[in-house]
Amino acid sequence: MPHVLLLKHNNDIRRSRKKLLQLFMDVINSMSTYMVAEFQIETDHKQLQSIFLKPLHQTPPRLQRLLIALEKYDLKVDYKPGKEMYLADHLSRSFLKETKEVLVPDLHVNDIHLISYLPIAPEMYAKFQKETANDEHLQELQDVIFNGWPNEKSELIHSLRPYWTYRDELSVIDGLLYKSNKAIVPKALQNEMLDKIHESHLGIVKCKSRARDVLFWIGMGQDIEDKVKACGLCAQHQSLNAKEPMLMPEIPERPWSKVATDLFEYQKQHYLLVVDYYSKWPEVMKLDNETSKNTIDYLKGLMSRFGYIDELVSDNGPQFSSLEFKRFATEYGFKHTTSSPHYAQSNGQAERSVQTIKKLIMKSKDPHKALLDYRNTPLDIALSPAQLFLNRRLKTSLPTSLPLLMTQNVNNREIIKKTRNSPKES
Repeated sequence: MPHVLLLKHNNDIRRSRKKLLQLFMDVINSMSTYMVAEFQIETDHKQLQSIFLKPLHQTPPRLQRLLIALEKYDLKVDYKPGKEMYLADHLSRSFLKETKEVLVPDLHVNDIHLISYLPIAPEMYAKFQKETANDEHLQELQDVIFNGWPNEKSELIHSLRPYWTYRDELSVIDGLLYKSNKAIVPKALQNEMLDKIHESHLGIVKCKSRARDVLFWIGMGQDIEDKVKACGLCAQHQSLNAKEPMLMPEIPERPWSKVATDLFEYQKQHYLLVVDYYSKWPEVMKLDNETSKNTIDYLKGLMSRFGYIDELVSDNGPQFSSLEFKRFATEYGFKHTTSSPHYAQSNGQAERSVQTIKKLIMKSKDPHKALLDYRNTPLDIALSPAQLFLNRRLKTSLPTSLPLLMTQNVNNREIIKKTRNSPKES
């Protein structure tokens, strides 16, 4: 039989998540006297419920130690409107005066030297530490994080008020500041980060998505927009609105089930492009020649790494319409679907991807880095091709904290639903 606890916050107690968890810990500690390990919590604060629904690695570091301390209990947290919590409402009017105390003694989480928390080159890590220490604005923010936030936003100095909305997500680890698991970039390093964000010359939307996935500073979105708009190379290669394909195909239920493929030429070299329908993960290979055999060899190489496919969609080029390719499809057990002979654009996924990849190659000094950044940039469904294909983010030139690089579970059905409702992406 679970022990039922009623938990109601009052206006005199800070509404921060950490404060609620401190209050929660006090209640749990007092109840441990009764040797009860199973609790049902009823609270009128939805934020408290949301904390316990998040995976531990997605929780701000400043809250992780508290959650770890609670893991020995079997907790179920339910939201209940305050007007229905009669007993808790009465007790909340007679609360004790707030005092500071050590909430969870002898539990040290994230208090070690955490260069591994932000796995970047030691030189860059030291640079982040130095510039954060020299940034007067971030030092003021750090003091507030350490000493506690005021009860009202108006009590903050003006320069820190933009952080009020994020106050429960902010933490300090080894001299660096984080918003949740995203590194906060000091002013002196923001231009350098902007260069890295746009080094592959992705567009405004993709640059913003890529940066927001791992970094944070106030006004970052506008800074990225200004950076991309001022790029002469991007303006030179900007294309007119392309025609959309006539038909949008069904999204498969898993990665590497259905792929689209096409050949394209760039600077007198021929390339084979293969794109996964589910994740939009692209593979690009420079062909030795344009024969069916050479094309098949490269496709076999992909299947040796990622497994057999269920269906391959291509145009009616000689590489794909040959008897040799038909035998290959039979031997490897996949369905070969070709686009309309008179309308190659009906292979819409490959057509859009060819244009995107060709632009990346043309604009980038390092095509391999450009492909890496493209694979790691979130799509409209807030997950990147890498996350959809490999269940993890890839390490790039942007400083990325360790929790964001860990493997994660992906809900395939939810992905399919979001993809169907999202704008078309290459």
